[in-house]
Amino acid sequence: MRMLSAATCLFGFLLFAVSGDSRQQAAGVFAQDPQAIALMKQALSALGGSVPQDSVATGTVSLIAGSKKDTGTIRILTRGLDQSSEQIQTTNATSKETFSKGSGASSDGLANKSVSLEWSATGQSSVFPLPLIASALTNPETAYQYMALENLDGLQVHHLRFWTTYASNPKLQTLTPFTVRDLWLDAVSGLPKKLSSVRRAAQ
Repeated sequence: MRMLSAATCLFGFLLFAVSGDSRQQAAGVFAQDPQAIALMKQALSALGGSVPQDSVATGTVSLIAGSKKDTGTIRILTRGLDQSSEQIQTTNATSKETFSKGSGASSDGLANKSVSLEWSATGQSSVFPLPLIASALTNPETAYQYMALENLDGLQVHHLRFWTTYASNPKLQTLTPFTVRDLWLDAVSGLPKKLSSVRRAAQ
């Protein structure tokens, strides 16, 4: 497996939740925004251009849930465009989340369990964003929207939004609102600076 440093894979990402209402409105439209697509391709190039068959990265992690804080280590594994695993060990807990070809599973260190399709819709690891961005660009059912040029920590960034439409599979189109991700790219380097998605276990 190809080894990647934590600095390479993490990119100082700040993951956070934003309002789901605007995401659901956007997800109802099959947008092919040329500017957003061009910027996604620029980000892919800035990240190296090609996805390694396998990768492993390790680093430290801080978890904040309300007033509770925990620290520990994280191990991220990827394979190809659509398989990833995040393994987190902290002082208080062990967890593992696996994503493979649209389906997900999780473990609390004691037992494995399947997760809902809604939860799996954003289950692919975003900590190492190269496979995620490449997967979106190779999927003809990905929709894109350019949001705005914004300021982030003193830098100018392009804010994009992308999601899966399931255009060829009407039975899965109810999952579309659950796939929405917001991405902020450095306006100079093209590298990802922040990535956001809202995860829900059910409707």
